[in-house]
Amino acid sequence: MKIRPQTAIVLSILFVLAGILGSWALGWWQTQTDRTPQRLESQRLEDMTSPSQAGAYDPDDIRGSYTFEDINRFYEVPLADLAAAFTVDTDRAAGFKVKDFETIFPDPDGEIGTSSMKLFVAWYKGLPYELKEESFLPAPAAAILREKAEITLEQEEYLNTHTLETQE
Repeated sequence: MKIRPQTAIVLSILFVLAGILGSWALGWWQTQTDRTPQRLESQRLEDMTSPSQAGAYDPDDIRGSYTFEDINRFYEVPLADLAAAFTVDTDRAAGFKVKDFETIFPDPDGEIGTSSMKLFVAWYKGLPYELKEESFLPAPAAAILREKAEITLEQEEYLNTHTLETQE
């Protein structure tokens, strides 16, 4: 069976359009990202320090594209604490993206980045968090955790060795 090139082109276009329309009808077609983080997995719920944390968002799902306002909305960490912890002006804290930490903390020896925010939010809220990489926190973030969070002795020791002084 031979198919003319024009017929093959038309069939290809129809096939692609049918796929798009079919996935759209089933609700699978998505052209915008969903910025809602995942909920904590059920096996990690046992690690929580408080029953009120059930159904909490997973701090491991924080992305560089999240703003401080997103973190405030999903994880209920006050904007003032986020701004103070990471030395961001309160005027621009709401729209500040986690991926922009490199503009504040350019030191390559002790990177403060997305993993630092994940660690801060998890410990601030008392949520389970498995360290997958070495994460550093600025000194103000460590001070806020010591003041407002219920950190363990092990977490205190980690803060003692993974806190970086900030330049103001």
